[in-house]
Amino acid sequence: MAPRLVDIAVASVVAGTVETPAGVVRVAVGAGPGGEAVTDAAIGATVEDFAARLSLRHGAAAGRPGPGGLLREVLAMLDGYFRGEPVPFDVPVDPGGTPFRRRVWSVLVSIPRGEVRTYAEVARMAGSPGGFRAVGGACGANPVPVIIPCHRVVASAGPGGYSGGLGVKRTLLAIEGVEI
Repeated sequence: MAPRLVDIAVASVVAGTVETPAGVVRVAVGAGPGGEAVTDAAIGATVEDFAARLSLRHGAAAGRPGPGGLLREVLAMLDGYFRGEPVPFDVPVDPGGTPFRRRVWSVLVSIPRGEVRTYAEVARMAGSPGGFRAVGGACGANPVPVIIPCHRVVASAGPGGYSGGLGVKRTLLAIEGVEI
């Protein structure tokens, strides 16, 4: 199973953290008329930076710490993932984004653990052959890294980029058994 991209019309957000070998991972879960969904995640972000990001994306709904059920479930999944367990992130995710970015993110969640695709392959799979640079932009704008696995996208001649830094990308891929 893979994450399901949804639109829940976020009305409130709770946040939590889990310590990992890649650094502190901060996660936010939103609630709205459409249910609950993961809305944001960040590896290595400070509390202040993550709170500012949540405020920009969600306004007054953003940022209170909370023990919500989905939040606890996602934090446990991330803990297992970073311990090397093959965790299926079968959770609703509401990343927002343009239609193109949502198409790209839908492709990313279909890439199996332990495999990578090039930016050009993802562009073709998203219905935009030749849009590999735009795929890089969508990966860089991914608000839910790890769960929407943008780290599984590489350049045709190397690792490509990663919003959390290449060291984090290599760590995530190594957890999945991929060396780049």
